[in-house]
Amino acid sequence: MNLFDETLCGLSVTQVVFVHDYLQLVLGDDITLTVNNDYKLDGGRPKDFVYSIVQSTQTTRDAFTVHFDASKTLTVSLFDQSYHGPEAMVLNRSADVIVW
Repeated sequence: MNLFDETLCGLSVTQVVFVHDYLQLVLGDDITLTVNNDYKLDGGRPKDFVYSIVQSTQTTRDAFTVHFDASKTLTVSLFDQSYHGPEAMVLNRSADVIVW
């Protein structure tokens, strides 16, 4: 199990916010994942991910993927051309911040 599995697995998406140039998922009561890079949602539109539960995460050189129940996934591209700013993603958890 990796750090992201330990942090995210079992949490339910409570809110999905799509802003002009980024996607934000609120998980549980105090975790926010902000996606700044290009991403792909499989299994529905952003609002369809509300109440979805994180099953696992997977990190490769080219992508970070969050697997939800009901075969839904969020895949964030980590290719150089997919960056729209200095960070690919930011995970806020209480006082902790993890930046990709």
